[in-house]
Amino acid sequence: MSIRHDGVNIAFAVSHASDGSFIHRDGAQVTLRCTNGDIVKFGTADDDGVFRFGELPLDTCSVETELQGFESVTVTVATTPGAVASLALRLETTPLWTASL
Repeated sequence: MSIRHDGVNIAFAVSHASDGSFIHRDGAQVTLRCTNGDIVKFGTADDDGVFRFGELPLDTCSVETELQGFESVTVTVATTPGAVASLALRLETTPLWTASL
């Protein structure tokens, strides 16, 4: 049985350095900001790399993700009351810079 909730469901996949494939990853910090300025929500992705923001009004919102060792990603999503918007975000590893003296 599945229960439908309104809001935004976000799934994260991060690149796996050894072979370029993608894996699900928990711990991503998620910030949702809507254009009306009244809604700012924060959270952390679960063990399956998923986070859900529920009960959002009709608006346009930005979703920003941060995970240590990966480049931050920001996307825009249109929200509608009573509907579900699903995002699948791919986080790429941050290049390591080395210097020699």
